Amino acid sequence: MIETTEPANKGGAEGGDQGGEKARPPPEVLVRGDDLLVANSYAIKDDLRKLGFAWDAEAKAWTKGAADVLAALSLERAEDVTPEALVAAAGAVAPPLPAVSIEG
Repeated sequence: MIETTEPANKGGAEGGDQGGEKARPPPEVLVRGDDLLVANSYAIKDDLRKLGFAWDAEAKAWTKGAADVLAALSLERAEDVTPEALVAAAGAVAPPLPAVSIEG
């Protein structure tokens, strides 16, 4: 079991000052016990939700069991999970079907 508070893998380029606004740090994947957490994840929150991640208000990160994430991404090590891989996997998830009303 891996216990760390260090990022498993950072994604994205380091951003600088953009138009006077403070740049958001890039999303990062962290390992906590048997879970993966994605911090600084506002930009990819919808993708994480599609993959079944849940918001952990205390950790201020999206979280999901590492084994489930590794299986979905066909990876063996939590350290190999990147924000980019999560976004790509979310893109492969079919969107929900629209509701159909049957009258008659």
